[in-house]
Amino acid sequence: MQGGGWSSSKRFFKELAPVEEVAKTAARRAIEKLGAKPVETKTVPVIFDRYAAPAFWMGILFALDGDSVFRKTTFMTEMLEKPIASPLVTIVDNPTISRFVGSVPFDGEGNVTRKNTIVDKGVLKMFIYDSQTARKAGVKVNTIAQRYGYQGGPSAGFICLIAESGKDAPASLFKDVKEGLFVTGMRGMGADTTTGAFSTGCSGFWIVDGAKAFPVDGVTLGGTTLDILRGIDKVANDLDLRGGVNSPSFRVAEITVGGKKA
Repeated sequence: MQGGGWSSSKRFFKELAPVEEVAKTAARRAIEKLGAKPVETKTVPVIFDRYAAPAFWMGILFALDGDSVFRKTTFMTEMLEKPIASPLVTIVDNPTISRFVGSVPFDGEGNVTRKNTIVDKGVLKMFIYDSQTARKAGVKVNTIAQRYGYQGGPSAGFICLIAESGKDAPASLFKDVKEGLFVTGMRGMGADTTTGAFSTGCSGFWIVDGAKAFPVDGVTLGGTTLDILRGIDKVANDLDLRGGVNSPSFRVAEITVGGKKA
């Protein structure tokens, strides 16, 4: 058995995708996973689908929490204004986009929202603070606060995260891959915020000679987060704004894929 899902989220009802289209997409995503199997452990290029990538980026952003930086409990503590990723990577928090479901006029502390650049062409430009953690750390920065309902207080966190689109067509990410993995689902975020180690289960499709060959499940991605970020060698132009975390597809030149023993 395999499962698959799909959805459509818009600010305005008339912009929602037809229910038949959503249902057909969900069914197709489930059916194409049938017969999934693990592969032998090897180090290969890995392509992250744009709808699987948000889980990857969430693990990175949690490592940028300002209070964790103050307590020196994140591997990103000393990385401000240093390159942490490929120059192809720019990440912003932008809850000001017109008509977008992820946009809000005020953050969790009542401040007017604005666009903040977190990573600019691979260089880390800011950590994420709310007003309280910024005062404690003695820094003057644009704060970004979120709030989960009226009963809880505000806390530092991204509101509408966007990894910006690249210049490559999605098909070009596969073109020169003799053997690799196309990730369409992740079981967790992968990044250990304390050590920087990266490990997570995933599913997707094995790539042979630049094309999807068969569905894959029961495999693990392993490595170090900074090596993976710096190893991003292609970013597609297929960004689809759908919610709080948004990403185009991208390719990492090399990641260890752990599966069955040879």
